[in-house]
Amino acid sequence: PMRPGGGSAAARAVRDRAVVNIGDVRVEDDAQYKVKSIAELAGYRSILSVPMWRDEQIVGVITVTRAEVGQFAEKEVALLQTFARQAVIAIENVRLFNETKEALEQQTATAEVLRVISGSVSDTAPVFEKILDSCQHLFATEQLGIFLASDDGQVRVGAWRGSAVEAVARTFPKPLGDTMTARVIRERRTVHIPDT
Repeated sequence: PMRPGGGSAAARAVRDRAVVNIGDVRVEDDAQYKVKSIAELAGYRSILSVPMWRDEQIVGVITVTRAEVGQFAEKEVALLQTFARQAVIAIENVRLFNETKEALEQQTATAEVLRVISGSVSDTAPVFEKILDSCQHLFATEQLGIFLASDDGQVRVGAWRGSAVEAVARTFPKPLGDTMTARVIRERRTVHIPDT
């Protein structure tokens, strides 16, 4: 990884938000330019980097090199800019596809849970298992559970999935005040702890 700056043609294209067309990288006199050794190893002398734009933001750079000395011609720059636009369209299509796929997966999971609820009005276990199935798939997690706050002030495990099941079974039930469940109930919001 390289920060936007003068370290390479691509980093310059991001920094300057412009096309970078260097006719001979070996004679490049900018002290910030860091990739002369790479150019020598790869055997190129000239380089062209074109920003890839989406909604006034640079999302990447497309770069070509060649062994011959000399800047790339305007028609070559224009062609690479066309490729850059096409690459952005591809990136956007993938993003939209993934968003649509995620939304569909979430809707499908919700529908499956609702189907189980309608068929299990007297038993929560199948509903909890379906919820854990959906969460495990959607969140790609290994440890997940449903905890229930009882009228006696204790928190019990409603359902658990993962290798920590024995440790969880030994720990619960426990007083509500000693659990994350108490914080969620008290604050009436989702609680996210990035690093326990």
